Amino acid sequence: MKKTGWLEVFPLKTWAALVLTGVFFFQFRAVVSPGDFLLYWAAGKLFLQQANPYDAEALLSITNTIQIQPYPFVNWNPPWTLILTAPFALLPFKLAQTLWYAILVGALLWMADWFWRFRAGSSAYREIAWLSVILFLPVLHALYLGQINLLVPIGLLLFYRAVKKKRYVLAGLAVLLVAAKPHLVFLFFLFLGLWCLKHRLWALLFAAALSLTCLLYTSPSPRD
Repeated sequence: MKKTGWLEVFPLKTWAALVLTGVFFFQFRAVVSPGDFLLYWAAGKLFLQQANPYDAEALLSITNTIQIQPYPFVNWNPPWTLILTAPFALLPFKLAQTLWYAILVGALLWMADWFWRFRAGSSAYREIAWLSVILFLPVLHALYLGQINLLVPIGLLLFYRAVKKKRYVLAGLAVLLVAAKPHLVFLFFLFLGLWCLKHRLWALLFAAALSLTCLLYTSPSPRD
């Protein structure tokens, strides 16, 4: 008698649906807990109020309205990340956090699917890519906390796609996402500058420089 494998009884798409459902409930639990997003949301509130988003006491007064914190938050994110997170501060916290998680999960699944197709993976098994990314432990941990560093690989992929299509202005805008955690990818910016100079990609260099300059100009400086 021929043995029936698990993939024959339950197709891979079924397993993917089950696992992603589990991840959804895992993220629902995260929505119940504020995570790092609470800091982004509170800093965004202060930024929109033209207050200092690096004031620990001011951050504590806002975060305590959502959940009592045992100690003040310290905002270590660079000032330009406020441009990315401040729009979420316009929404009620729970709605903003749910939207934040939905964007992160959706973008990660899109990124995984793109890489699978880029490497000529079979469309019948593209769920393998989804599961490989979502179930990667550091990704799960970052998702649970709602960390902004997940924007970095998404920004790198958007940058690559825009450069391949010679859409250098879009590539320069994608640098904004990469710059969310500059200490993680500082070599990327060094390579970007040298590569643009070597190949005389002035449009890309100008777009990236202009994007970063606009962010620096519109971002607040930590002050007393």
